[in-house]
Parts: sequence; structure tokens; C-alpha cells
Amino acid sequence: LRSLADPQTPPERRAELAQLFGEVKNPASVAVLVNAARDDESDLVRQAALAALATYDEPSVAGELLPVYDRMSSDVREVAHALFLSRPAWTLAWLSAIERKEIGSAHVPQHLVRRLQGDSRDDVAGLARRIWPLTGAPTTAELQAQIDRLTQALGEANGDPYAGKKLFTTQCGKCHTLFGAGGKIGPDLTSFKRTDLPNMLLAVVNPSAEVREGFETFTAVTTDGRVATGLLVDQDQQVVVLRGADGQTLSLARSDIEQLEPAKVSIMPDGLVNDLSEQQVRDLFAYLRSTQPLNN
Repeated sequence: LRSLADPQTPPERRAELAQLFGEVKNPASVAVLVNAARDDESDLVRQAALAALATYDEPSVAGELLPVYDRMSSDVREVAHALFLSRPAWTLAWLSAIERKEIGSAHVPQHLVRRLQGDSRDDVAGLARRIWPLTGAPTTAELQAQIDRLTQALGEANGDPYAGKKLFTTQCGKCHTLFGAGGKIGPDLTSFKRTDLPNMLLAVVNPSAEVREGFETFTAVTTDGRVATGLLVDQDQQVVVLRGADGQTLSLARSDIEQLEPAKVSIMPDGLVNDLSEQQVRDLFAYLRSTQPLNN
């Protein structure tokens, strides 16, 4: 604990220690983890501390973290979202702070908004629907219109694959690997049939239309009320291992799991290209359809 709290300890080591306290419960670590999640200069440490805190059913955690929510980097905030969603009391505290405008709502991605609106807990769903009035999921016609718009944009001009590579790194590379670089949350796209534009556009616009085998999302509910969602990356008679969209890996003892069920939607959020300009879309797909790695 002293090493975790000591800023002279290398960030990589502090992140390892934070992860350890997420696996081996130690109530004395909560205050140290909260401080690390709130104030550490390293995003790596803050992410690890946030992920570890989900292990502890401590009501005060959300209140300690909410004042710094708007100042978090996007990567740290993604792990914070998973933390807030992991326990009902934290979810309500987070949503209540948004409703009172103590923190902003613009950082909450649309796929989380829909998840909250459809939550099985009436108090959570009701609060989410007050903040974000229910508009419903996109219809088949609306999704097809998005695909048609992107198809037209891609046919109007060429894209720059080098600019597209940078977009891939920020938009897709956290979850997907292409040419040996990227994350391991979603399928490796290198062997994917990337010249098949209709299927590529469908996968981007409506990821839940077809989820590849081995990349189904599962939701686990523990005996102490914790909720965790992610890919089922490993399991045996003692342990279930999930990897969330935030890239954090979570090991749960089977004896602590009350419910484990496949989710109805892909872990990949839809609308990833909605904020891109038409030229950025062309650049991104120019890189996605590259047949070999690009030199930097």
C-alpha cells in the first residue's frame, strides 16, 4: 500500500499493485485506490485503480470520484463508466449528479445511454430516461439510410490511408488489431474480408446485427450486487474471466457469481463514425481496406 501511494514508485508497478488489490480484497486499500483514481498523474494508474475499486462494495466511492469526473481523460473516463455501472448505488449517485448538472452528460456515450434507459432496475431506468428522454433504438430503415449515406460518401472521392491509420488508432485500435497493432477486445481485422464494403459498413453501423463467434458479450451479477459486462475470455470450474470494452480484465470466482448470461447486443458501440466528416470516413476506410501495413 505504501508503494502504491508513493509517487516515486514507477507507474507500471503502481498499476500492477492496484490490479492486485482488485483481485485480493483488502479493505485498507480502498482509500489508497480512491486517491490514486482521483489524483494520480498517470492515466495507467488511474485506470487500474478504478477497475480495482469495483471489487469493494463501499458506498462512498462514487461520491469521492464524481468531483473529478469532468476532468478525466477519455480513456480514464471509460473505466470510470464501467465502475459506476458496476453497483446500483454508484449508478444512482452518478446519474443523480448528472441530473443535478453537477457533472456533464456529454461524456456518456450513446450505447451506455441506451443501456441505462433499458436497465432492469426501475429507479435506474427512470432516472436515465429523465436525463435522456427515450427516443428508441434506430429502426432498420434508419440504419439502412446511414449505410446508404456512407456508401455514397465513399464513392465520391478517395481517402488518405495514412490519415485513416491515425483515425483507426483513436476510433478502433483500442479494441481491434490490424496488421499486428491494436487491442484484443474485438476480432483481429487483418484476416477479415475488408474488401467487402457492404458487410464492413453493416458491422460499423449495426455491430449487433452479427456477432462473430467467440466475441459474444456476457453480463455477470455477483452475490454482493456487482454487475460486470464483457467478453468471456476464459473460464473453468473456479473462475470466470471477462474483458470489458474499457480493456480491463476481470476475474470472478464462480462461487461469487449469482447470474451469468449472454447479452443481447455487441460490446462494440454503434455510431462510431457519426461524428466523422465524409472525408474522415473515406480516410478511415482507405486504411481499413489496405492490403498491407503502412510505413509511418
